[in-house]
Amino acid sequence: MANLRLAVAALTQNVYVGRVNKAGTLFLDGKQDITSDFLKAVIDRFSGGADTIRSSDGEIYKVTVELVKS
Repeated sequence: MANLRLAVAALTQNVYVGRVNKAGTLFLDGKQDITSDFLKAVIDRFSGGADTIRSSDGEIYKVTVELVKS
């Protein structure tokens, strides 16, 4: 699990996970698209309400997930 990093592609907005170099600037042996799994985890975590979270750089966000249609 060491050196695993999540990243969002600038063009596609897909979410990827992979093992990165020590500088954290390059995926070493490829990356895996986990967009669907990531979004499902966000929905499960924040569904039914809102939560305020602080990012690693100190910014504060309000995250809300609302069911539109089932």
